[in-house]
Amino acid sequence: MKLALKVDLLLILLFVTPFALAQQRQTNRDLKQSFDRTYVKLARKYGFSIPRKLKFDKRMRGTPLPQEALELNLDRFFLALEELTVDFVKRSGLNTVMICQNLTYEGKRAGGMAKGNVIYLDAGFTPHVVYHELFHIFDRINDRKWNRLNPKNFVYTGSDFFDAELSRRDMKKLEANQGVQEIDLAFVSDYAKSFPREDRAETFAFMVCEGPAFLLRTNRSPHLKAKMDMIVKATATPGLLGKDYWNKKLFAAGQ
Repeated sequence: MKLALKVDLLLILLFVTPFALAQQRQTNRDLKQSFDRTYVKLARKYGFSIPRKLKFDKRMRGTPLPQEALELNLDRFFLALEELTVDFVKRSGLNTVMICQNLTYEGKRAGGMAKGNVIYLDAGFTPHVVYHELFHIFDRINDRKWNRLNPKNFVYTGSDFFDAELSRRDMKKLEANQGVQEIDLAFVSDYAKSFPREDRAETFAFMVCEGPAFLLRTNRSPHLKAKMDMIVKATATPGLLGKDYWNKKLFAAGQ
């Protein structure tokens, strides 16, 4: 009886296991074809790629997502892109989008990062993060011109993570700026006070996400109004967002 059982198990291993492996390979092929038909095709429409294998900057880390979770996050990403135009995304310079979990930069958690022409996103990201990182890819605005839009004597913190050491002179400026309403109203978030590039990316993201509510903010700050105007000028050209985009986003939606 024991011998017969062993023979049966051997037959199962010889015939069922190869069949199961073949079935799994077919399932994997079907999943890949479905992924390619949906997400790779959509990415091609916008002019970027979604690599199968994650490759990070040397200071970044992240772990792959299970297939179902990856697809859910890609749905979220492409839904966010619908708020922009295909031309803007195509001409932004974006080449690659990588979505993972547990994204870190120099050991610190990051919701998203833009490096070169690649966007890295941590699972569960918001549309705001998408617009912020995409603007980093696109950004061609001169820092000096941008800095002139800020209140007098304002100084950026100089750190994305608010832990960089500042000179004594800049520290005094920062201390003097604390709680100054004119300064607070000129920035959409505390993070916007870290670097000019972060200020621009945050401003753009808030403009897209808030629409008319953002426009109301500018009524209280000529500095923020000037920043909005500079971003509109940089993006509202034919072949990017188009001349009517911001009118509809900021003005028409509120009427």
